[in-house]
Amino acid sequence: MPETNPSLKTTIGPLSLNNPFLLASAPPTASGRQIRHAFRLGWAGAVTKTIVPDTMEIADVSPRFAAWKGKDADLLGFENIELLSKRKVSYWTDEIAAIKKEYPDRVLIESIMASPDPA
Repeated sequence: MPETNPSLKTTIGPLSLNNPFLLASAPPTASGRQIRHAFRLGWAGAVTKTIVPDTMEIADVSPRFAAWKGKDADLLGFENIELLSKRKVSYWTDEIAAIKKEYPDRVLIESIMASPDPA
């Protein structure tokens, strides 16, 4: 008799995943609450919204979404500019630790950005 619930477990390098589905750094990963919700729904992992130093200025840009057109105005694709996390580093350090404690079997990847200056 065939198995009714086949396993979706997979590995990527050293990472073991319950299934091959991870959320990218995007609006659904903008807070610990949202990441926990995704994990409750069965997502195997998530990449946090990009975390920046508290001192880095974040400027909203517009437009964030635009059509990319060829020389004959044919639609070739879309451009999408997703902004960075507006939450403080301390928020994320606390949330990351709490999420990892609550969901030790899930993969949580932190997206980080800062200036190239080591200071």
